[in-house]
Amino acid sequence: MTPRNLALASLLTLALTACGPEAAWKGWVYPDSENLENYVQVGPFQSFEACQDTAQRVMTYMSKAEQRLVAANQEYEAKTPDYECGYKCELDLKLEMNVCEKTAK
Repeated sequence: MTPRNLALASLLTLALTACGPEAAWKGWVYPDSENLENYVQVGPFQSFEACQDTAQRVMTYMSKAEQRLVAANQEYEAKTPDYECGYKCELDLKLEMNVCEKTAK
């Protein structure tokens, strides 16, 4: 995809999201379930199912990348990814973390 097409797709996605119901779900994918400080944020989403589907797809991609690393370097220990989806999350500056009304997997 060219940079121009990517920019147009991003603007279209933003416009459609702004016109629809509130996008209240966000997701976090952790490449290593033992280290929750390292994550990739996904979303926002209008439903838990959309968040869950995207997070699981990102985890699948991460797992395939881990398999390639293990194959290339036998001493490399594969990590187990994890994810969570949060509803109506806000960044708490004092806690330096997102606080959500609820979280789900």
